[in-house]
Amino acid sequence: MTPAEIVALAAIVFVAFTIHAVTGFASMIAALAVGGLFFDLAVIRPPLVALNVVLNLWFVMSYRGDLAWRVLLRHVLPWMGAGVLVGFQLSDAVQGPLLRRAFGVFVVAVAGRELYRASQAARYSAAAGELSDRPPTPWLVAAGLIHGIYATGGPPLVYALSKVELNKSQLRATLCAIWVVLNVGLTVGYLVRGEIGGDGWVTAVAMVPAMVAAIAAGSWIHGRIDARRFRVAVYVVLIVAAVGLVVRP
Repeated sequence: MTPAEIVALAAIVFVAFTIHAVTGFASMIAALAVGGLFFDLAVIRPPLVALNVVLNLWFVMSYRGDLAWRVLLRHVLPWMGAGVLVGFQLSDAVQGPLLRRAFGVFVVAVAGRELYRASQAARYSAAAGELSDRPPTPWLVAAGLIHGIYATGGPPLVYALSKVELNKSQLRATLCAIWVVLNVGLTVGYLVRGEIGGDGWVTAVAMVPAMVAAIAAGSWIHGRIDARRFRVAVYVVLIVAAVGLVVRP
């Protein structure tokens, strides 16, 4: 990458990872949705996944007291992990422009659905008491499949965890622990397939200052912003970026 491209990607990483530091998810979907407008997704995805491991490990170590261990170990990792294994194998068939457009359509669908849910906030709030002691398995498997293909299984996973009684801090810490485990696996897979080499590691290291700044900014914002409104703003930006991915020649 040229110096100008490094600076552009670092700016994208800062914004995307700040969102993640606030919510516990959306770093990869935001980074790839915007980054795909300027870079080849197959090139930037592996180093960003590797960097994402470091980001999430910091949050896990810092907020390990908030982890929902039972949900994590008994439900999420077994089912979502199985989905990731299948999705990773399928990712070979989705590359280049097809990967970019398919990912764009996926982001528009997910972000549109989340915006609709936000517009129906009163209705969902009324049903908030209908919580279970376990997240729905089909959504966990679907999240794993999507994460294996696009490294962006956050939206279906967040929906699944919304069915379990977790507060804002527990949700963020538990999500970060999930991303550490799954993204370590993806990084190993990228190494085995030769998708991340010397250039990829240089790119990842060059993004570290942006990641550190994002951790500081996101941690400050986390306790000072209305989470629902923040998510709405994030999904509007994602839709705009994803439409650009789909229509780009």
